[in-house]
Amino acid sequence: MGGTATNIYHTNLRNVGLYLTLSITMITFSSKDFIKNKTTKTLLTFLGVVFLLISFILSNELHKHIQKNKEEIGSNLKTVYSLIHFIILIFILIQLYSLIT
Repeated sequence: MGGTATNIYHTNLRNVGLYLTLSITMITFSSKDFIKNKTTKTLLTFLGVVFLLISFILSNELHKHIQKNKEEIGSNLKTVYSLIHFIILIFILIQLYSLIT
């Protein structure tokens, strides 16, 4: 694959953060009142949820990478993964709740 386990970990973590940030930005932007078009708001919310799911999938890949390279990845990096994964799950639950109510 090319690169050390830690480099691959950091690259994947950066991508998780990128998609999570895009998701939060789109969902927040779609909830603001300066967008009047309901279709645009719905599309932005949908895209935000898609990016949130991409972030979740990437974080699962990060977990697999940690399990595969336990010796090379330190405990602090494992803690970072756990916190990020928990935050993503909370955001998914919030979005599901907001879609239901």
